[in-house]
Amino acid sequence: MDYKFIINRAKSLIFSPKTGWDKISLENKEYKDVIRNYLIYISLIPALVNFIGYSLIGYRVQFVGYATSFTLGLKLLVYFYIIPFICIYVTTWTIDYFALKFGALKNFDKTFELITYSYTAIIFIGILNLSPAMSRMVSFLNLYCIYIYFFGFRKMIKIKPEKAMPYFIFNVVVIIAIYFFFWVWLKNVIIVNHKSFSI
Repeated sequence: MDYKFIINRAKSLIFSPKTGWDKISLENKEYKDVIRNYLIYISLIPALVNFIGYSLIGYRVQFVGYATSFTLGLKLLVYFYIIPFICIYVTTWTIDYFALKFGALKNFDKTFELITYSYTAIIFIGILNLSPAMSRMVSFLNLYCIYIYFFGFRKMIKIKPEKAMPYFIFNVVVIIAIYFFFWVWLKNVIIVNHKSFSI
C-alpha cells in the first residue's frame, strides 16, 4: 500500500479539488486499479470509525441513556467496509448507463474514478462519527462531495457544454439518493433493529 499516494490524493481532493482533478484527468486507470490502490484502503476508515464509535465510545438509546455494543460495532464495521464498494459501483453503473441519453461519452472507468475520488470527502469527514452523536451533522457535511464532484465532472466527463448541466444535475440526484439510502437510512435500520446493547 502506498500511504503517501493515498494521503496526498485525499488532501488534494478535499482542500484543492480543482488542482487535484487536473492530475487525475491525465491518468488512464482501469476501475480495478482504483479499487486495488485506493478504495480498499480508504474504506477501512468508515468501518473502523463506526466500530470504535458504537462499541467503545457509545451511542444514545432513547429512554435508556448512552450504551455501547461490541456486536453492533462489529456489524457496522463489516457494513461500512462493504458499503463504499456497493455505493460507488451502483452510482457509477447508473450514471454511465444514462450517459448516452444525455449526450455524454460512455466510459465506465472514468466515471468510476470520478465517483470514487468524489467519495473521498464522505469517507474522511466520516472520522467525526467517532462520536455517534455527531452523525446527523456528518450527513450534511458529506454533501461537500458534490463540490468535489463538480470540479471532477468538468474534467472527467466528455460532454458538450450545452448538455452538461442537465447531466450534472441528474448525477447529483443519483449520488445523493444512493448515499442517503445506504449510508444514512440503512445504517439507522441496523441500529434500530439491534437489541443487544449494554449500558
